[in-house]
Amino acid sequence: EHSAICAVSANGVATSLGKFTEKPEVGVGEITLTYSNGDSCSNKQVTSKISFICSPGDLESGPVLMRTSQDECLYEFEWHTAAACPLGSTVGDHCKVYDSQSGLSFDLSSLTKLGANENGYYKVSPDDSDYEYYINVCADVTGTPCSSTEKSVGACQHSKTGDHNWVLGLTSDKPIYYNGMVNLTYSDGDHYGSGVPRSAQISFLCDPGAGSGAPVFQEEAQYSYNFIWYTSLACPLSPVECVVTDPDTHKQYDLSTLSKSEEEDNWSITSTLLGETRKYYINVCRALTPVTNNLCSSQAGVCEVTLQDGKEVASVSDLGHSTTGPEIDHDGSLVLTYDNGIPCTNSEGHVITYSTKIYLTCDRKALASTPRLLSQSNNCGYSFAWYTEAACAIQYTTGENCMVKDPNSDYTFNLTPLMKPAGTLYDVTTDDKHFKMNICGTVPCGPDSVNVSVCDMTTESPSLLGRLNKTVEFSDDGQLTLTYTGNISPEYSITETVLINFLCRRDIPLGVPEYVRFDRAIQIHYFDFKTALACRPEPVDCVVSGPDGHQYDLTPLSLPHSNWEAVVPSEGDRNRLFFINVCRPIANQTGCPGGPIGGCEFNTATHEGRNLGYVQSQPTAGVDGALSMFYFNGDACGGGRNRSMRVNFLCSRAQGLPIFLSTSDECDYVFSWETPSACPLNRVVGSDCKVTDVRYDIEFNLNELHRSERDYNFTAGAYTYLLNVCGPLNTGE
Repeated sequence: EHSAICAVSANGVATSLGKFTEKPEVGVGEITLTYSNGDSCSNKQVTSKISFICSPGDLESGPVLMRTSQDECLYEFEWHTAAACPLGSTVGDHCKVYDSQSGLSFDLSSLTKLGANENGYYKVSPDDSDYEYYINVCADVTGTPCSSTEKSVGACQHSKTGDHNWVLGLTSDKPIYYNGMVNLTYSDGDHYGSGVPRSAQISFLCDPGAGSGAPVFQEEAQYSYNFIWYTSLACPLSPVECVVTDPDTHKQYDLSTLSKSEEEDNWSITSTLLGETRKYYINVCRALTPVTNNLCSSQAGVCEVTLQDGKEVASVSDLGHSTTGPEIDHDGSLVLTYDNGIPCTNSEGHVITYSTKIYLTCDRKALASTPRLLSQSNNCGYSFAWYTEAACAIQYTTGENCMVKDPNSDYTFNLTPLMKPAGTLYDVTTDDKHFKMNICGTVPCGPDSVNVSVCDMTTESPSLLGRLNKTVEFSDDGQLTLTYTGNISPEYSITETVLINFLCRRDIPLGVPEYVRFDRAIQIHYFDFKTALACRPEPVDCVVSGPDGHQYDLTPLSLPHSNWEAVVPSEGDRNRLFFINVCRPIANQTGCPGGPIGGCEFNTATHEGRNLGYVQSQPTAGVDGALSMFYFNGDACGGGRNRSMRVNFLCSRAQGLPIFLSTSDECDYVFSWETPSACPLNRVVGSDCKVTDVRYDIEFNLNELHRSERDYNFTAGAYTYLLNVCGPLNTGE
């Protein structure tokens, strides 16, 4: 009872891991919440600690269990979330505001009145006042006593008993999000007798049940007329948890890596049907990020536009809201459901709402994939298929030589750049402890100097704490650990252990270890190591649509196990090697830095490897079909700049190699690349159950799948299906 956190075992036994008894503590870079007084354990009570880490824009990720004490009396979690980011002030535009830290966005544009007379304003007439007010949201009031002025009036005051009118403020379409509130201010109104100009401030307050709501006059104070407006549009969309656990197998699935924050582009696909080209925008576990020209509803998780003469035109602004997390289908795949879209008339003539289902199937090699349209049913229901590594169950694995491979994406975490040479070892000190340590390397430690990785320097006699080990453990819910074992404690008869948790921090290229605590009962020293090398690569959509409606797919250039080596034409640059991958990090390459980097320069003369930029954004397509890919925030290159790289793709019938062109004064590395993948995708209709990919001149022949005697038979749910390929069903089946 009153538990704030609960653990349920595979056989259904529930254990309270703590209750809310004390307020959160704000530390350096994190907020810690402690739940205590849980169920009994080893003559104590269970305690849980959650470390909240600011992750701008991330409202979908769930907490991750980082470690548990041997006696199971202490559970430690880490939660990367926008809720842990500091509150601030953000100025919006076009009647919308997005706070990049909190990940919250608000769209007030539906409150704007654009008609004439009473359709061009909101009238506020307090019973206990001699005045009435006319206001609009992000637009001028029209048909009011103040409308005759040449000014753009956003708010007007009118005397009920006479013809006195005052402009309270000029129109603004820039709402401000400040510490949890959305405000709209109109300033530079008519002056008071003292010469101070009037202003009007509208405070939009969250009320989920108010719908659009209506303004209410509050007071006049300090030369400002204040209104409050309770509306559901001021309520942040509830975050949808993107994690689901299979109740039968207890496997966990996490789709949060597919969720796009406001500063990222939505997932998009283009489909041509019956001569009409349609484009679909999709987001996962949250509403769409703003789409150009407001073609999609701010509440929609999926929407459709049509392409006419190279321009996007509104079609279906809302194909469904993202209100529920993923569900596990009968075949083990995941299903995302978007419902309550705009009204739609189905094939039976009934008015319902648009809805969408996305079926996600595990594909452990598909880091850079995109959804595909399956069908439109009953006029109002859309189905998409998505093969992605994000739909794979979380797994645990180990790797040797200070490296470990994520089995889902084939991405290799390489911690060898953290290994320090003699003289530059890590020194970790606390109030009462001093350690000298290395990662996958050794440190001197008095008489125990052979294969020592952690040495306790607290006393005058250094002592071995952890022996060299290069086996890294990884679980693809984000836990990356390295364990060193030492000698047996004579007091506890337990082997002393050092456990290092590597924590993803994209803004810390390498980092240093930090001492966390010592669990005396089980003789484990815990360290945290915050570094970008522990970050998984962001999934990047390799399919991109241009403004003219053409779609391009660079997925064939995305290599899971190797890299592209660029051609270097200049004789003076022959000692420079460039390794590149597309839409995914480079595979493990000798001499190159680790982490989710998209390009690397290796100098054969100095044996130095440089990071040319991280994989963070999808390719871009210009109006003229120019296709480019950018990687940013690589290694520093002087003058406060960081290396970056740009690849310009050129449509060609022959597959070429990337060619290094130049390096700019801003440390931008430029490459060109001729490839069929840079040619626009075209819908090709085959015949005789054959079709040819005209880009690569590859023929697909499905005739061998035809069955002349017995149909394919399979069962899904309560239904059994018969299927044949390249021919009708066989009779008698």
